[in-house]
Amino acid sequence: MAQLNLYCAEDGWDEEEDYQEESFSYSSHAPSLPPPLHNLSCTLVDEQLFSEHHELVSLSTKEKAQKKLGRDYLESLRTDPVLACARREAVEWILSVNVHYNFTAHTAALSVNFLDRFLSSFHFQ
Repeated sequence: MAQLNLYCAEDGWDEEEDYQEESFSYSSHAPSLPPPLHNLSCTLVDEQLFSEHHELVSLSTKEKAQKKLGRDYLESLRTDPVLACARREAVEWILSVNVHYNFTAHTAALSVNFLDRFLSSFHFQ
């Protein structure tokens, strides 16, 4: 087997067969996990996948509930003029503070989003 050289010699790259043979011989000596550790790693991967699946199902359920709350909130904004007026005043105040402190538009959008989440969490009568 040829000695591995850290410097690239251009004349050695012409012979692809030697290069493929060397790369094959290096990959055949790759360390492998002993059987118990291999089984353990598969078990950990399975547990991680199960955990991720459970988390995705939970997030999906929460998202569906939030969409329902969002529809109810939008409906209450349409039917309740007091709530709509209070929200409009709050949004105007958020925008004036945003301009005063030179915040970005992203900050204003997040602020209005948080306001809507807060208002949608209550059921006004």
